[in-house]
Amino acid sequence: MKNLERKLIKRRDALLQCYDEEHLHQLRINLRRMRSRLKQQSGKKIRNLRRDLGLLAETTNAARDWDTLVLRARNILPEEQFEYLLPRLEHYQYAAHQQVLVMLESREWMSAIKRWRQFLDEERREQAEVEDDRGRDLSKILRQVSSARLKALSQNDEKRWHKLRIAVKELRYALDATPKKKRTKSAAKTIELCKALQEDLGEWHDTVVHGQLLLELADSLDPVSQPAVADALDILRTSIAQRGRDKLERVTLTLQKPKTGKALSPVNPAPPAQ
Repeated sequence: MKNLERKLIKRRDALLQCYDEEHLHQLRINLRRMRSRLKQQSGKKIRNLRRDLGLLAETTNAARDWDTLVLRARNILPEEQFEYLLPRLEHYQYAAHQQVLVMLESREWMSAIKRWRQFLDEERREQAEVEDDRGRDLSKILRQVSSARLKALSQNDEKRWHKLRIAVKELRYALDATPKKKRTKSAAKTIELCKALQEDLGEWHDTVVHGQLLLELADSLDPVSQPAVADALDILRTSIAQRGRDKLERVTLTLQKPKTGKALSPVNPAPPAQ
């Protein structure tokens, strides 16, 4: 966990030097892993720290959404249409980047990192108790994933798929807490399954967010005076919506496999304690 903090600070410093989409992506992952670790603890201080780290992560959402939308537009649209649309995309993208850079130098950031370090110091003193609770924590997370899987398959709506995406992410982070050399084969296979599901569900979620952003852009346009931009938006929306459907179909097929259900069930054996 100390190494995770070092990586977070490294990404933060790199972003302040020169904004880079990959640095932001990794910073967001580090924040999520920190929040996942805190979720296994109790107490008002822990809840407040987890909330504050969540608020920092939320500040990066717009930047990540616009970064991925610009990339998607570049890959989908013909060059001429992409050039028509790019100035509007870059306007929102730049504003979102500035929001991130301000947050990284804010009092809220400094306070959260200070309290995270205090948490690590306290955790080291209570490590034995944490290890005893790890199996129970993992069993609880597996139950949540199993429930979310069944609801997503049966109800097939955006809310249920989103809950499954979060549950799978939490499971992977919990399993990742055990060093590779100490993981059971079952745990290692479940991690690989979680990675695959995370990738597909993450790309599906991107299409949902991108669709919302494109609707907002379309509402701000006059299709009569800007027909080229309006056409580009239509093409992009159609392509992105289809990609979202394809990703959910792929996830559904994965979840319906017998081995998948077994791997994501509460009886899946926990990895050994460190």
